[in-house]
Amino acid sequence: MKAYELLFFVDPTSNEETRAGVMKRIEVAITTDGGTVDSVEDWGKRKLAYEIDHLTEGDYTLINFHADDRGPHGQGLASGRRAMRPHREVVSNVSINRVNISGNLTRDPELRSTGGGTQVLSFGVAVNDRRRNQQTGEWEDVPNFVDCVVFGARAEPLSRYLSKGSKVAIEGKLRYSSWETKEGQRRSKL
Repeated sequence: MKAYELLFFVDPTSNEETRAGVMKRIEVAITTDGGTVDSVEDWGKRKLAYEIDHLTEGDYTLINFHADDRGPHGQGLASGRRAMRPHREVVSNVSINRVNISGNLTRDPELRSTGGGTQVLSFGVAVNDRRRNQQTGEWEDVPNFVDCVVFGARAEPLSRYLSKGSKVAIEGKLRYSSWETKEGQRRSKL
C-alpha cells in the first residue's frame, strides 16, 4: 500500500453537518477498497491565492491515507476517485504530492542523526532535461539540481552504498522551505 495525501476545501459558510457528510463520503471511498485513513487534519479557514467560484477563502482539510493502487476489486484508487467526485459543497478535492526522479548524485551523501536518534541522509541529485538550443538547433542536456533527504531506517544502509556519481531512482514528496539570510534576504527552495 502507498501513502497518499488528499487536500480539499469546502465553502466556509457550509454547516458542520455538511462538512461531516463530505468527510464520511471520502472515508468510505478510501476504505471500500481496503485503504486506511491514517490522520485527518483540520487546517481551518485560509485565504485562497485567487478567487474560485466567487470564494476568496476556503475551509481546508488534509487527509493522510494508505491505499493499494489496484485494490481488491481491481480498481483501487480509480473507484475511490469516482466516489470522491465533489459534493456540491466541496470546491477542490485532489492534491497528491508525489515525485519520481532519476539521475546521478552530485556529492557524497551526508549522514547525521536528530536529537531523538532518527537517522537523516542528505544528498543532491542532478536530473537532465533535454532541450533544443535555439541558436544552434542542437539538442543539449540541461541539468536540474535537486536536494534530497531520507529519514529513518533506510538512511544508514543507503549511506553505505551511495557515493558521488551513483545512479539513483527516487520516489518521494516535495517539501517547500523558506528562510531569511543573515543579510535579511528571503530565500526559498522546493
